[in-house]
Amino acid sequence: MPTILHALRLSLVLAALLPAPASLAATAATTDPSAMTAGAPWPDTCLTPVWSPDEDKVARWFASPRVRPGTAPDGSRAVEITAQGGQPNPIAQILAPAGSLKAEAARISVEMLLEPDYAFNPQGSAKFPLGLWGGEKGCLSGGCGAARQTGFSVRLTHRQGGDRAAPSLYSYHLNRAGDRGDQAYGKGLPLDGLSGAPVQVPTGRWVRFVLDVVLNHPDREDGWMRALMLVDGRPVAARQTGGLRFRDRAEWQIRGPILTDMWGGDIKRPANFPPRTERAWYRGFRIAVPGQRCPGTPGFLQKD
Repeated sequence: MPTILHALRLSLVLAALLPAPASLAATAATTDPSAMTAGAPWPDTCLTPVWSPDEDKVARWFASPRVRPGTAPDGSRAVEITAQGGQPNPIAQILAPAGSLKAEAARISVEMLLEPDYAFNPQGSAKFPLGLWGGEKGCLSGGCGAARQTGFSVRLTHRQGGDRAAPSLYSYHLNRAGDRGDQAYGKGLPLDGLSGAPVQVPTGRWVRFVLDVVLNHPDREDGWMRALMLVDGRPVAARQTGGLRFRDRAEWQIRGPILTDMWGGDIKRPANFPPRTERAWYRGFRIAVPGQRCPGTPGFLQKD
């Protein structure tokens, strides 16, 4: 759990992710990247959108009977995902390039609304549809050991904590210390509450998640990632981790979204069946890339 001082510093830095007057954005854009382990958050002024499909398209891409174009309780258009109670729910996933994207750094974001009485899996973790992948399709998740990987992936998950769940990242970087000795599974990295108190995934209201990934130089372990959860436009939880090796080859670049919906664990086990049918809504899927000299990007992106 971060100290109060660390939480204060992080909350001030993460405030750059929120809408700000042009003068504040300009100040953030000149932040010295060496001032933080993983750099300052990228202001909107230095991001270029590269992928922003409407919700109907995203729903159709899932090609799953559990996923359909829908309308959220507030009347907004959204991707509606249903978990059927008392039965297995097959994993719904999109793994596709975002056009011709081949990036060294990228941000993906989404808004999520869970039903007020949404039941989280008490058996452990599950996955929400937010993430980035790169390299080549094939072995980049799904119990794949680091030595066999053909790519990398970072996704948003949640881990059970009491009657609610805590948000976390689930990363298949190559130098992970795996949750299992054989590194067959990704590394779970929980988000920390900025107030110092344990953080939980809210239900019954829109929540925004932001994920940034910056790749390493192929001969170094200097990649990093960060995630942020915002409620009512205010950052409430964050995770920032550096020293990561996502690739050993320069041609492995960020390609697009990996959007995975899994209610929890082995779907064949009755313990992983939802206790009742429940729904979640997602909207505003976006991928953007930072421009040259954006704060927090590694040296090889800051070209003259």
